[in-house]
Amino acid sequence: PDYETHAARLPATTPRRRFLAATARGTPGDVSAPDALSAAIARGFAGETLPPAIRLDLAQDKLGEAILSAMALYISGAGGETKDIVPALATFRATGLEDTARRAALQLLILERQR
Repeated sequence: PDYETHAARLPATTPRRRFLAATARGTPGDVSAPDALSAAIARGFAGETLPPAIRLDLAQDKLGEAILSAMALYISGAGGETKDIVPALATFRATGLEDTARRAALQLLILERQR
């Protein structure tokens, strides 16, 4: 639960660590993305355009459907479809789920490293 506090204490000795700390703060675009996954995460936090179907759901006050679509995109992104990470994170943030977006991005970065 204290990921932001812990990230602030993480020695920023590598590009990866700098990116992790910036992601925990919600500002991954403030540092260079060390790889394609990180670049997708940064784009997701940069306010990339939401997919038309999700924009329509939000316009029609179908918040739950928009979030479920974002979850499906996130799962796809975690499974290797890196392009799906961008709209997933952008949707989480657009729907007020900033903490969820940060945690989801950090999980992708940490779990990717463990593979």
